[in-house]
Amino acid sequence: YCEIRMRWHYIHSVQCKSPGADCEQPLSVNEFLNKYPCFQRLREIQQYRHSVDCISATVINIAEKILRPLPIHNITHIINDNYSDFLMYTAQISRFIARQSRPHEEQCYFPMQCDFCIIPQCVSEVKIPYRYENISDYAEQCEALPFGVGMERIGDIGQHLTECGLRCGIDFVCAELDGQPMSFSHTLSRLFHALLVKKQANSGCRRRRYIFIIDRRRNPSSSKFDGKFCLNPINKTWSDRLYIFSPPQYNEIATLAIQESYVHRTLQYLLPLDKERHIGAKNNPNGYLFCLSYHLFEQKKMKSFFYCHGYGQRFTKFECRYYWPRLFQKIKGKSQDELGNRGWPDCEMAFELLQDIADGYDEEHHEFHCQTMQCR
Repeated sequence: YCEIRMRWHYIHSVQCKSPGADCEQPLSVNEFLNKYPCFQRLREIQQYRHSVDCISATVINIAEKILRPLPIHNITHIINDNYSDFLMYTAQISRFIARQSRPHEEQCYFPMQCDFCIIPQCVSEVKIPYRYENISDYAEQCEALPFGVGMERIGDIGQHLTECGLRCGIDFVCAELDGQPMSFSHTLSRLFHALLVKKQANSGCRRRRYIFIIDRRRNPSSSKFDGKFCLNPINKTWSDRLYIFSPPQYNEIATLAIQESYVHRTLQYLLPLDKERHIGAKNNPNGYLFCLSYHLFEQKKMKSFFYCHGYGQRFTKFECRYYWPRLFQKIKGKSQDELGNRGWPDCEMAFELLQDIADGYDEEHHEFHCQTMQCR
């Protein structure tokens, strides 16, 4: 449902030459259930009509209460960061995952789950009198928010994991990033290998979940939130930091784990707050949650999901090309993907890297996709 809904909207947005334009209302879950060809055929067979009703109720419950699809309209938080940096990180992450899905036999850790969280430099919330579509002055019409839940702010991730690790038994590795995509790829592989060595010596590496956090904030260890950010990467003077750990909870994966268990782990746990509380993809910590989740079942079989602001759905190359730009602050009234090469990094390189690997390696889903992705 989510894939059909988003792709249908993307096509109309491109036709209107305005990504995110309100060409028509997005496909509703009820309209999907009424027009989905598979359900229409099953309804024609008496013995399957009850099954269709049961499946329909399940789809509605998931879409409205468990894994809500990404909002197309009424976006309330704006990411004050560079869109192309997120694209390049995603491209390198996808290449890293592709390598993990084709490992040497002696390095096989399937099934495995890898969740990547990119914490933006800053996030703003649209003030009540204004609407996202009509924002022209971000300083006046939006309010910068710190990373946290309610009044509880999350500062330095390393210090936070150290304090939680003493109580919860979290082992983590970290490194400073220099901003170069290729360097990030090498650092990511090196750090992950270092963590695997530590896990191998302790509780083992197989059938585990790993969480990767890229913190792009300017001065997270400061006791006072200043809301500073830099949209042009050329003028950005501070470095991002990468943290990798295996959580003490929602961690172990059964050999024959079902798909829903992977989604459940991400929804429940991404970053600990203390021994008892933690932030998951179901939460919205002031709009800072930007998460990519990769489910590696076996060699060359992988699924990917994208979570943001408490919503989530399957991740494809269409999300990063058409949906992500609307999440970021505009520059001189234009979305960042419309700036081209005028002093900004070229996004096409990232799109080429994502072309073949963002959708995941899942031949069964691809075949089902081709047979059933016709609606309206």
